[in-house]
Amino acid sequence: MIVISTALLLIPGITAEKAAESAWLSVLIALAVGIVNLMLIYYLGKRFPKLTLPEYAEILLGKTLGKVLTFCYVLFFLIISITVLREFTDFLNMNLMPETPPYVFQTGLMIVAAYAVVKGIEVIVRVNQFILPLFILSLAILLALAVRDMDLSNLQPFLDKGVLSVVDASLVPIAWFGQIVILVFLFPKVNQAEDILKNGIFGIIAAGILLTFITVATLTVFGPEYTGDMYFAFLYLAKYIKFITIQRLEFLVIFIWVSGIVVKVAVMYYLETMTLVRMFSLQSKKYVLLGLALLNIILPNLLFESPVDVGHFLKNIWPFIGLTFELLIPGLLLLLTVIKKKKVGRTIEKTTEKTPF
Repeated sequence: MIVISTALLLIPGITAEKAAESAWLSVLIALAVGIVNLMLIYYLGKRFPKLTLPEYAEILLGKTLGKVLTFCYVLFFLIISITVLREFTDFLNMNLMPETPPYVFQTGLMIVAAYAVVKGIEVIVRVNQFILPLFILSLAILLALAVRDMDLSNLQPFLDKGVLSVVDASLVPIAWFGQIVILVFLFPKVNQAEDILKNGIFGIIAAGILLTFITVATLTVFGPEYTGDMYFAFLYLAKYIKFITIQRLEFLVIFIWVSGIVVKVAVMYYLETMTLVRMFSLQSKKYVLLGLALLNIILPNLLFESPVDVGHFLKNIWPFIGLTFELLIPGLLLLLTVIKKKKVGRTIEKTTEKTPF
Protein backbone atom coordinates (compact mmCIF):
# COMPACT_ATOMS: atom_id res chain seq x y z
CA MET A 1 0.00 0.00 0.00
CA ILE A 2 2.90 2.36 0.77
CA VAL A 3 4.20 1.92 -2.78
CA ILE A 4 1.04 1.69 -4.85
CA SER A 5 -1.26 4.19 -3.12
CA THR A 6 0.48 7.22 -4.64
CA ALA A 7 2.31 5.58 -7.55
CA LEU A 8 -0.75 4.29 -9.39
CA LEU A 9 -1.90 7.73 -10.55
CA LEU A 10 1.49 9.32 -11.18
CA ILE A 11 3.88 6.63 -12.41
CA PRO A 12 2.32 6.08 -15.89
CA GLY A 13 2.63 9.76 -16.81
CA ILE A 14 6.09 10.27 -15.32
CA THR A 15 7.61 7.18 -16.93
CA ALA A 16 5.88 7.69 -20.30
CA GLU A 17 7.28 11.21 -20.54
CA LYS A 18 10.82 9.80 -20.50
CA ALA A 19 10.53 6.29 -21.95
CA ALA A 20 7.44 6.67 -24.18
CA GLU A 21 5.96 3.30 -25.25
CA SER A 22 8.58 1.38 -23.24
CA ALA A 23 7.58 3.00 -19.92
CA TRP A 24 6.19 -0.28 -18.61
CA LEU A 25 9.71 -1.75 -18.75
CA SER A 26 10.98 0.90 -16.32
CA VAL A 27 8.47 -0.38 -13.74
CA LEU A 28 9.85 -3.91 -14.10
CA ILE A 29 13.37 -2.57 -13.55
CA ALA A 30 12.13 -0.81 -10.42
CA LEU A 31 10.55 -4.07 -9.26
CA ALA A 32 13.90 -5.90 -9.56
CA VAL A 33 15.76 -3.13 -7.70
CA GLY A 34 13.01 -3.14 -5.08
CA ILE A 35 13.70 -6.80 -4.32
CA VAL A 36 17.42 -6.06 -3.96
CA ASN A 37 16.52 -3.15 -1.68
CA LEU A 38 14.35 -5.40 0.47
CA MET A 39 17.12 -7.98 0.82
CA LEU A 40 19.51 -5.24 1.91
CA ILE A 41 17.04 -4.00 4.54
CA TYR A 42 16.22 -7.52 5.69
CA TYR A 43 19.83 -8.58 6.28
CA LEU A 44 20.52 -5.30 8.05
CA GLY A 45 17.54 -5.93 10.31
CA LYS A 46 18.60 -9.52 10.93
CA ARG A 47 21.90 -8.28 12.38
CA PHE A 48 19.95 -6.14 14.87
CA PRO A 49 16.72 -8.13 15.34
CA LYS A 50 15.61 -6.33 18.51
CA LEU A 51 16.77 -2.84 17.55
CA THR A 52 15.57 -0.16 15.17
CA LEU A 53 17.74 2.04 12.96
CA PRO A 54 17.93 4.93 15.48
CA GLU A 55 19.45 2.50 18.02
CA TYR A 56 21.95 0.63 15.91
CA ALA A 57 22.94 3.82 14.07
CA GLU A 58 24.37 5.00 17.40
CA ILE A 59 26.18 1.68 17.84
CA LEU A 60 27.74 1.88 14.38
CA LEU A 61 28.37 5.62 14.07
CA GLY A 62 28.59 6.82 17.65
CA LYS A 63 25.95 8.68 19.62
CA THR A 64 26.26 12.07 17.91
CA LEU A 65 26.43 10.90 14.30
CA GLY A 66 23.76 8.29 15.03
CA LYS A 67 21.33 10.96 16.24
CA VAL A 68 22.13 13.16 13.26
CA LEU A 69 21.35 10.29 10.88
CA THR A 70 18.15 9.50 12.77
CA PHE A 71 17.01 13.12 12.52
CA CYS A 72 17.76 13.05 8.78
CA TYR A 73 15.38 10.09 8.48
CA VAL A 74 12.72 12.10 10.31
CA LEU A 75 13.14 14.78 7.64
CA PHE A 76 12.99 12.09 4.95
CA PHE A 77 9.65 10.78 6.25
CA LEU A 78 8.43 14.35 6.60
CA ILE A 79 9.30 15.03 2.94
CA ILE A 80 7.27 11.98 1.93
CA SER A 81 4.23 12.95 4.00
CA ILE A 82 4.37 16.58 2.84
CA THR A 83 4.56 15.53 -0.81
CA VAL A 84 1.74 13.01 -0.41
CA LEU A 85 -0.46 15.61 1.30
CA ARG A 86 0.13 18.02 -1.57
CA GLU A 87 -0.71 15.31 -4.12
CA PHE A 88 -3.85 14.53 -2.10
CA THR A 89 -4.89 18.19 -2.10
CA ASP A 90 -4.20 18.67 -5.82
CA PHE A 91 -6.17 15.55 -6.65
CA LEU A 92 -9.27 16.68 -4.74
CA ASN A 93 -9.02 20.29 -5.91
CA MET A 94 -8.64 19.30 -9.57
CA ASN A 95 -11.33 16.62 -9.63
CA LEU A 96 -13.89 17.15 -6.88
CA MET A 97 -13.84 20.44 -4.97
CA PRO A 98 -11.84 23.11 -6.79
CA GLU A 99 -12.99 25.98 -4.54
CA THR A 100 -12.11 24.30 -1.23
CA PRO A 101 -8.94 25.66 0.43
CA PRO A 102 -6.09 23.11 0.57
CA TYR A 103 -5.80 23.48 4.35
CA VAL A 104 -9.25 21.97 4.78
CA PHE A 105 -8.24 18.68 3.13
CA GLN A 106 -4.85 18.57 4.84
CA THR A 107 -6.25 19.30 8.29
CA GLY A 108 -8.92 16.64 7.94
CA LEU A 109 -6.41 14.02 6.83
CA MET A 110 -3.97 14.88 9.63
CA ILE A 111 -6.74 14.56 12.25
CA VAL A 112 -7.44 11.03 11.01
CA ALA A 113 -3.72 10.24 10.87
CA ALA A 114 -3.15 11.62 14.39
CA TYR A 115 -5.91 9.41 15.75
CA ALA A 116 -4.26 6.41 14.06
CA VAL A 117 -0.83 7.30 15.49
CA VAL A 118 -2.25 7.60 19.02
CA LYS A 119 -3.81 4.15 18.66
CA GLY A 120 -0.51 2.64 17.48
CA ILE A 121 1.03 0.88 14.52
CA GLU A 122 -1.03 -2.29 14.94
CA VAL A 123 -4.28 -0.36 14.44
CA ILE A 124 -2.86 1.23 11.27
CA VAL A 125 -1.93 -2.24 10.00
CA ARG A 126 -5.41 -3.61 10.83
CA VAL A 127 -7.00 -0.77 8.86
CA ASN A 128 -4.70 -1.58 5.96
CA GLN A 129 -5.70 -5.25 6.13
CA PHE A 130 -9.31 -4.17 5.66
CA ILE A 131 -8.62 -1.66 2.88
CA LEU A 132 -6.09 -3.65 0.83
CA PRO A 133 -8.47 -6.30 -0.63
CA LEU A 134 -10.95 -3.56 -1.66
CA PHE A 135 -8.05 -1.57 -3.09
CA ILE A 136 -6.86 -4.47 -5.24
CA LEU A 137 -10.41 -5.44 -6.28
CA SER A 138 -11.12 -1.88 -7.49
CA LEU A 139 -7.89 -1.88 -9.50
CA ALA A 140 -8.68 -5.29 -10.98
CA ILE A 141 -12.14 -4.14 -12.08
CA LEU A 142 -10.78 -1.03 -13.77
CA LEU A 143 -7.99 -2.91 -15.54
CA ALA A 144 -10.38 -5.62 -16.73
CA LEU A 145 -12.80 -3.04 -18.14
CA ALA A 146 -9.96 -1.23 -19.91
CA VAL A 147 -9.00 -4.31 -21.96
CA ARG A 148 -11.58 -3.69 -24.71
CA ASP A 149 -10.12 -0.22 -25.38
CA MET A 150 -6.47 -1.27 -25.47
CA ASP A 151 -4.46 -1.00 -28.67
CA LEU A 152 -1.24 -2.97 -28.30
CA SER A 153 0.28 -1.21 -31.30
CA ASN A 154 0.77 1.76 -28.97
CA LEU A 155 3.59 -0.24 -27.34
CA GLN A 156 5.57 -0.16 -30.59
CA PRO A 157 8.32 0.49 -31.55
CA PHE A 158 9.96 -1.17 -28.58
CA LEU A 159 12.81 0.85 -26.99
CA ASP A 160 12.37 3.57 -29.60
CA LYS A 161 14.07 6.12 -27.29
CA GLY A 162 16.83 3.70 -26.31
CA VAL A 163 17.73 1.71 -23.22
CA LEU A 164 19.07 4.74 -21.34
CA SER A 165 15.69 6.46 -21.50
CA VAL A 166 14.09 3.43 -19.81
CA VAL A 167 16.79 3.37 -17.11
CA ASP A 168 16.31 7.09 -16.56
CA ALA A 169 12.54 6.65 -16.30
CA SER A 170 13.00 3.80 -13.80
CA LEU A 171 14.65 6.07 -11.19
CA VAL A 172 11.32 7.51 -10.03
CA PRO A 173 9.55 4.15 -9.50
CA ILE A 174 12.76 2.75 -7.93
CA ALA A 175 12.57 5.53 -5.33
CA TRP A 176 8.89 4.69 -4.81
CA PHE A 177 9.60 0.99 -4.23
CA GLY A 178 12.45 2.00 -1.93
CA GLN A 179 9.97 3.39 0.58
CA ILE A 180 9.97 -0.10 2.06
CA VAL A 181 12.93 1.29 4.01
CA ILE A 182 10.32 1.93 6.72
CA LEU A 183 10.97 -1.69 7.72
CA VAL A 184 14.28 -0.73 9.35
CA PHE A 185 12.17 1.22 11.85
CA LEU A 186 9.51 -1.48 12.26
CA PHE A 187 11.56 -4.70 12.16
CA PRO A 188 11.27 -5.46 15.92
CA LYS A 189 7.47 -5.00 15.74
CA VAL A 190 7.02 -7.91 13.33
CA ASN A 191 5.96 -11.09 15.15
CA GLN A 192 7.46 -13.45 12.58
CA ALA A 193 10.54 -11.58 11.41
CA GLU A 194 11.81 -14.65 9.56
CA ASP A 195 8.92 -14.24 7.08
CA ILE A 196 9.72 -10.61 6.24
CA LEU A 197 11.88 -11.50 3.23
CA LYS A 198 9.47 -14.04 1.75
CA ASN A 199 6.33 -11.96 2.26
CA GLY A 200 8.15 -8.77 1.33
CA ILE A 201 9.27 -10.18 -2.01
CA PHE A 202 5.71 -11.35 -2.68
CA GLY A 203 4.40 -7.86 -1.85
CA ILE A 204 6.93 -6.11 -4.08
CA ILE A 205 6.23 -8.45 -7.00
CA ALA A 206 2.48 -7.94 -6.58
CA ALA A 207 2.93 -4.16 -6.44
CA GLY A 208 5.25 -4.26 -9.47
CA ILE A 209 2.86 -6.35 -11.54
CA LEU A 210 -0.08 -4.08 -10.70
CA LEU A 211 1.89 -0.96 -11.59
CA THR A 212 3.08 -2.59 -14.82
CA PHE A 213 -0.50 -3.45 -15.82
CA ILE A 214 -1.63 0.08 -14.92
CA THR A 215 1.13 1.58 -17.05
CA VAL A 216 0.44 -0.78 -19.97
CA ALA A 217 -3.31 -0.08 -19.80
CA THR A 218 -2.77 3.68 -19.84
CA LEU A 219 -0.22 3.50 -22.67
CA THR A 220 -2.33 1.22 -24.87
CA VAL A 221 -5.52 3.26 -24.43
CA PHE A 222 -4.11 6.79 -24.77
CA GLY A 223 -0.75 6.21 -26.43
CA PRO A 224 2.63 7.26 -25.00
CA GLU A 225 2.44 10.91 -26.08
CA TYR A 226 -0.86 11.68 -24.36
CA THR A 227 0.03 9.55 -21.32
CA GLY A 228 3.28 11.51 -20.86
CA ASP A 229 1.31 14.78 -20.83
CA MET A 230 -1.12 13.65 -18.11
CA TYR A 231 -0.54 14.34 -14.41
CA PHE A 232 -3.08 11.85 -13.05
CA ALA A 233 -2.99 9.50 -16.05
CA PHE A 234 -4.78 6.54 -14.44
CA LEU A 235 -7.65 8.78 -13.34
CA TYR A 236 -8.25 9.82 -16.94
CA LEU A 237 -8.25 6.16 -17.90
CA ALA A 238 -11.02 5.51 -15.36
CA LYS A 239 -12.99 8.46 -16.74
CA TYR A 240 -12.59 7.10 -20.27
CA ILE A 241 -13.76 3.55 -19.50
CA LYS A 242 -17.36 2.70 -20.33
CA PHE A 243 -19.09 -0.56 -19.45
CA ILE A 244 -22.48 -0.96 -21.21
CA THR A 245 -24.41 1.93 -19.61
CA ILE A 246 -21.99 2.43 -16.72
CA GLN A 247 -19.70 5.42 -17.04
CA ARG A 248 -17.63 7.69 -14.81
CA LEU A 249 -15.85 4.86 -13.03
CA GLU A 250 -13.34 7.27 -11.54
CA PHE A 251 -15.18 6.94 -8.21
CA LEU A 252 -13.24 3.68 -7.82
CA VAL A 253 -9.95 5.53 -8.33
CA ILE A 254 -11.01 8.17 -5.82
CA PHE A 255 -11.85 5.46 -3.28
CA ILE A 256 -8.56 3.58 -3.64
CA TRP A 257 -6.52 6.80 -3.81
CA VAL A 258 -7.99 8.36 -0.65
CA SER A 259 -7.93 5.13 1.37
CA GLY A 260 -4.33 4.46 0.38
CA ILE A 261 -3.28 8.02 1.18
CA VAL A 262 -4.75 7.76 4.69
CA VAL A 263 -2.69 4.64 5.41
CA LYS A 264 0.50 6.06 3.92
CA VAL A 265 0.33 9.39 5.73
CA ALA A 266 -0.54 7.65 9.01
CA VAL A 267 2.53 5.39 8.73
CA MET A 268 4.88 8.29 7.91
CA TYR A 269 3.38 10.43 10.67
CA TYR A 270 3.83 7.54 13.12
CA LEU A 271 7.49 7.11 12.16
CA GLU A 272 8.18 10.85 12.41
CA THR A 273 6.56 11.05 15.85
CA MET A 274 8.01 7.95 17.46
CA THR A 275 11.49 8.61 16.10
CA LEU A 276 11.56 12.07 17.67
CA VAL A 277 10.11 10.74 20.93
CA ARG A 278 12.88 8.16 21.09
CA MET A 279 15.63 10.61 20.09
CA PHE A 280 14.84 13.06 22.87
CA SER A 281 13.63 10.46 25.41
CA LEU A 282 10.29 12.24 25.80
CA GLN A 283 7.65 11.01 28.24
CA SER A 284 4.74 12.32 26.18
CA LYS A 285 4.26 12.50 22.44
CA LYS A 286 1.33 14.95 22.29
CA TYR A 287 3.47 18.04 21.64
CA VAL A 288 5.46 16.19 18.98
CA LEU A 289 2.18 15.09 17.37
CA LEU A 290 0.89 18.64 17.34
CA GLY A 291 4.10 20.17 16.01
CA LEU A 292 4.45 17.63 13.21
CA ALA A 293 0.78 17.98 12.31
CA LEU A 294 1.23 21.74 11.85
CA LEU A 295 4.31 21.17 9.68
CA ASN A 296 2.42 18.63 7.55
CA ILE A 297 -0.44 21.08 7.06
CA ILE A 298 1.59 24.25 6.40
CA LEU A 299 4.63 23.06 4.43
CA PRO A 300 2.87 21.43 1.42
CA ASN A 301 1.49 24.83 0.44
CA LEU A 302 4.72 26.70 1.13
CA LEU A 303 7.02 24.33 -0.75
CA PHE A 304 4.74 23.59 -3.73
CA GLU A 305 2.78 26.36 -5.42
CA SER A 306 1.09 24.11 -7.97
CA PRO A 307 0.94 20.53 -9.30
CA VAL A 308 3.68 21.53 -11.74
CA ASP A 309 6.06 22.04 -8.82
CA VAL A 310 5.15 18.64 -7.39
CA GLY A 311 5.74 17.00 -10.77
CA HIS A 312 9.14 18.70 -11.11
CA PHE A 313 10.12 17.57 -7.62
CA LEU A 314 9.07 13.96 -8.22
CA LYS A 315 10.85 13.71 -11.58
CA ASN A 316 14.07 15.59 -10.88
CA ILE A 317 14.75 15.77 -7.14
CA TRP A 318 12.91 12.97 -5.36
CA PRO A 319 14.86 10.06 -6.99
CA PHE A 320 18.17 11.31 -5.56
CA ILE A 321 16.72 11.88 -2.08
CA GLY A 322 14.97 8.52 -2.16
CA LEU A 323 17.93 6.49 -3.37
CA THR A 324 20.18 8.08 -0.75
CA PHE A 325 17.98 7.12 2.20
CA GLU A 326 16.62 3.87 0.77
CA LEU A 327 19.68 2.25 -0.79
CA LEU A 328 22.89 4.13 -0.08
CA ILE A 329 22.62 4.65 3.69
CA PRO A 330 21.28 1.16 4.52
CA GLY A 331 24.01 -0.30 2.29
CA LEU A 332 26.73 1.63 4.11
CA LEU A 333 25.31 0.63 7.50
CA LEU A 334 25.29 -3.03 6.47
CA LEU A 335 28.90 -2.69 5.31
CA LEU A 336 29.82 -1.20 8.70
CA THR A 337 28.21 -4.12 10.52
CA VAL A 338 30.43 -6.50 8.55
CA ILE A 339 33.56 -4.45 9.24
CA LYS A 340 32.76 -4.04 12.95
CA LYS A 341 31.21 -7.48 13.39
CA LYS A 342 32.83 -8.43 16.72
CA LYS A 343 32.48 -5.01 18.31
CA VAL A 344 28.87 -4.71 17.20
CA GLY A 345 28.06 -8.16 18.59
CA ARG A 346 29.40 -7.24 22.03
CA THR A 347 27.53 -3.92 22.02
CA ILE A 348 24.22 -5.56 21.10
CA GLU A 349 24.57 -8.01 23.97
CA LYS A 350 24.97 -5.10 26.40
CA THR A 351 22.01 -3.18 24.97
CA THR A 352 18.92 -3.69 27.10
CA GLU A 353 17.00 -0.53 26.27
CA LYS A 354 13.59 -1.21 24.78
CA THR A 355 12.49 0.64 21.73
CA PRO A 356 9.29 2.74 21.90
CA PHE A 357 8.38 1.83 18.34
